[in-house]
Amino acid sequence: MTNDDILRIIKDFAYSTELSLKAGYDGIEIHAANNCLIQQFYSGYYNKRNDEWGGSLEKRMRFSLEVVDACYYIRDKYNKTDFIIGYILSPEEPFDDGITMTETIQLVRAFVKKPIQ
Repeated sequence: MTNDDILRIIKDFAYSTELSLKAGYDGIEIHAANNCLIQQFYSGYYNKRNDEWGGSLEKRMRFSLEVVDACYYIRDKYNKTDFIIGYILSPEEPFDDGITMTETIQLVRAFVKKPIQ
């Protein structure tokens, strides 16, 4: 994926949030488990990038955090503080360079700074 592809996908998450909000849903759940795209960005096993989206744990975490921020931007844009934004993840991967509990805890610590449910 190019950088433009990644940024477009982040915008697509925001747009999906907007559609859900306009449809009257109570919230969304960002699916970042079961080897889906968000998990693949965070996983050292899958993510072999050497740009701003891969390499260090902080760079691999960036996609997850930007998706969450994009969804919260939409919620705030419509002033819908009761609109729930959840996040589901797989805490560990059972192979070399897979996500460890230590890495999951670091991601959770980053999420604690956000109003995620």
